[in-house]
Amino acid sequence: MVMPMPSIMTSDQLRTMRHVKSYRACPTSTGMPMWCLEMGRVYQEELALSIRKMRRLRRLYQEEAARCHRELRRRWLAAAGRQSRSS
Repeated sequence: MVMPMPSIMTSDQLRTMRHVKSYRACPTSTGMPMWCLEMGRVYQEELALSIRKMRRLRRLYQEEAARCHRELRRRWLAAAGRQSRSS
């Protein structure tokens, strides 16, 4: 059974509920993320961003390599055509 997270609107509510013995003002009871989970989330976002950047760079590199290959093939075919015509 999933227990609903208490929603705290302002810090005044947090202070006034401290007198309740069963209430604990810890990250899990207030629904705030624990610092290690927050760091993990930030790490995952940075990792995803770097993966997207690497994919974009790889795509740009492949496009440039294909462009160079086409140009070299065009020059080779032109040179081969000139050589066959001259012989």
